[in-house]
Amino acid sequence: MDDKATEDLFRQVTGLPPGDGVLKSMVGTYNAIKKYAADAPDAAAKVNEENELDQSDKSQIEAGRASGIPLTLSNQINIILPESTDISVYHAIFRSLRDNLLR
Repeated sequence: MDDKATEDLFRQVTGLPPGDGVLKSMVGTYNAIKKYAADAPDAAAKVNEENELDQSDKSQIEAGRASGIPLTLSNQINIILPESTDISVYHAIFRSLRDNLLR
């Protein structure tokens, strides 16, 4: 589709008026993604190739992972505490964390 047809389609789907700034941004984003997809035509073929690995290839991959560095996961939780002079507020927050996250 050309730019005018693309804009008409987006206008029809969203109900935005012609010339709307959001509509122009949506069309521009679509065109940028379309250009990126056209520049990388072999990306889909590579994904299909990886999905079609036979069982022996999958076994080799798993064996390589098993002999390498173990997978480790970590979580980071940032808590913004409210300003309070009442210590019971902090006790309640940390009690809730202990009861819900650490068990």
